[in-house]
Amino acid sequence: MDMPPRIIVLVLILFTWSSALKADGPPDEIASLKEELRQLQQVALRLQARVERLESARESAPAAAFVAQAVAIPPAPASVEGNKLGPIRFDGEFRLYFDSLTRHEGGGAPRVQNIRGRYLLHLDFSARLNSKLTFNGRLSTAPITNELTDIQDFAGGVTKHPFFLSHAYVDYRPNPYLTLQGGRLDSPFNDKSRFLFDIDTRFNGTTEIVRIPFKDAPFGFKGIQFLAGQYIFTNPNLPIIPAGTASTAATATPQQALLAAGTTPGTQPRVSALFQQGFIADQSIGSISQQAQFDMQIYRNPNQLRLLSTAAGAFLVGGGIGITPSGPQPTVGNATTTPTGAVLNASAFRVAHVSYTIAHGAVPLLNRNVPISLNLQFARNTATHSARDAFAAILTAGRSKEHGDVRVIGAFYRKQANSLISELTENDIAINSNVNMNAYVGRFEYTFTRAVSLANDLIWTNWIRSSDPAANFFVPLGNAVPTQFRYQATLIFKF
Repeated sequence: MDMPPRIIVLVLILFTWSSALKADGPPDEIASLKEELRQLQQVALRLQARVERLESARESAPAAAFVAQAVAIPPAPASVEGNKLGPIRFDGEFRLYFDSLTRHEGGGAPRVQNIRGRYLLHLDFSARLNSKLTFNGRLSTAPITNELTDIQDFAGGVTKHPFFLSHAYVDYRPNPYLTLQGGRLDSPFNDKSRFLFDIDTRFNGTTEIVRIPFKDAPFGFKGIQFLAGQYIFTNPNLPIIPAGTASTAATATPQQALLAAGTTPGTQPRVSALFQQGFIADQSIGSISQQAQFDMQIYRNPNQLRLLSTAAGAFLVGGGIGITPSGPQPTVGNATTTPTGAVLNASAFRVAHVSYTIAHGAVPLLNRNVPISLNLQFARNTATHSARDAFAAILTAGRSKEHGDVRVIGAFYRKQANSLISELTENDIAINSNVNMNAYVGRFEYTFTRAVSLANDLIWTNWIRSSDPAANFFVPLGNAVPTQFRYQATLIFKF
């Protein structure tokens, strides 16, 4: 590891002062020099420890760092080296959107034409509490009726728009090999590729990351990471529901709504949760890098997530944060056993997921050396045999860092109706039905400066399967619904 200039200077000073202490001189002067030498040694040790932590984080970061070339929308800048005010560092970003969503009437679905202005504001802040413990937080714009976006519409007259706590967590790193996090946080499996989770999704819970580096990197394998997350979605906080209670999801009491979502009469409603665990392995040979990831998602009481997309599920939000939303979460898509019902067609969700990325740092193209990457992902809900698979292929060429940089992305997504939880997966590529869809995405980015860039997205979406009453399979949009088109232009300002 190369030694930074600050540490080199300190080492030279320490060497010079150590030599001076060997010379004869008054005892009080020697004592003073020894004290200053001790203080400089402590400064050097702290700087060296910080460099080792930064090097470790750079060499063995989670999936999001490696797959950054394969994302459809870049993540917000990390709040590590932003503007400093006392012990707290600040940074963030502001985005302005022109958004056009259109679809013809047909297949039992109405015409859609929503052309609007939108914006997003993130304010990130962090504080290093000591050499091993860091606090991270984010304030964000967001409509409370949609948990999958931080984007706010130009709407509501001149009413002030709300600002919410997006994430807040502590990060504990006792050594370069272990990271423990707790609070409201991002999943380490969320690579911002718009596949498993929406890029704005945050989870309440804990994560653990164990890094095992390979000495001398045999065959280019730098190491392996084992990751796990435990996330809590709801807290019904209700006693046992008496047997014989009426089951209904329309203008229901919380007990009736939970029964309509599959809770067994005579039992106490339990929380909905996600347990996710897996590993990531990295290989790098010359300018070619590869990464393989495998993880397993095990959901507990997933019907409660579906209940959030019905009017009767508002109490699951209001009871947790003290504010009841004005309407249900508009994130439907999974197949249910009844039309607009709260019981999912899949009896359970145990999702196996694999992701593979190959990247070349500099491919000669148009008289320039252009970084290129290909990301392939596959997921299967192993708890059902119907409509259970999801797939994505994302090809990226170029970069978006310096003035004049250009990045082009082409992606295809296919998510069947029982494959992923629609209340968690990406919303922007398939508004009105987040699963049971095929989506094609083209993106062009131009960077004006490090702080300002322009992105253009063109998205067209079709739906895969129509409702089948004989199979108790009901979806909001079927394959007879016309193609949905979306164009989104985004000016991105980072500060």
